[in-house]
Amino acid sequence: MINCKEKILISAIELLDNEIVSGVTTNNLTKLQNVSEPALYSLYEGKQEILNYIIKEYASYIEW
Repeated sequence: MINCKEKILISAIELLDNEIVSGVTTNNLTKLQNVSEPALYSLYEGKQEILNYIIKEYASYIEW
C-alpha cells in the first residue's frame, strides 16, 4: 500500500509532467491523491522541499 508521503510525491511528479513549477500548488498535490494539507505539512515543509526531494532522488534518471 502506498503511504501518504509517496502519494504526495506521485502527485508532484504527475503535476510537474503537465505544468510548470509555479503552477503546482500544495492544494493540487493533496487533491490529486486525496491527502489533507495538514498531512502534507506534517511530512514536508512545503512545495519547495517536495520538489528538491524529487530532483535529488530522480536526477540520475534524467537524460540530458
